[in-house]
Amino acid sequence: MDTKELLPLTQTLNVLYAEDDVLLRDASSELFRNFFASVDIAEDGEIAWKMFQEKPYDLVISDILMPHMTGLDLAEEIKSRFPEQHVIFVSAYNDASYFEKSIALGIDGYIVKPLNHTQLLTTLYK
Repeated sequence: MDTKELLPLTQTLNVLYAEDDVLLRDASSELFRNFFASVDIAEDGEIAWKMFQEKPYDLVISDILMPHMTGLDLAEEIKSRFPEQHVIFVSAYNDASYFEKSIALGIDGYIVKPLNHTQLLTTLYK
């Protein structure tokens, strides 16, 4: 899978991206804008949850550990009401408990920080 094959599948998608680290948020959101029709940015899970309730998204991409509401809590809120909603986690943490909870929530993908282009493409394709 390369970018040219992926773009026809992603260029019409509206994405919500939640990340509390400002530098990573800026760099990643710029990258995501190359793939998606629109990328709305939330500084934490609580803001992301409010934004999600106001507008439909094709995909939610979220960090796991954030202030006010974690990505796990955000995904739990989303999946409990909209089980078919696609959610991908981006995280620097590889703690087994995060993976277990992610699996239990039905998370669609997991990308380890720092973002790896190949891993990103593979996860988005799935």
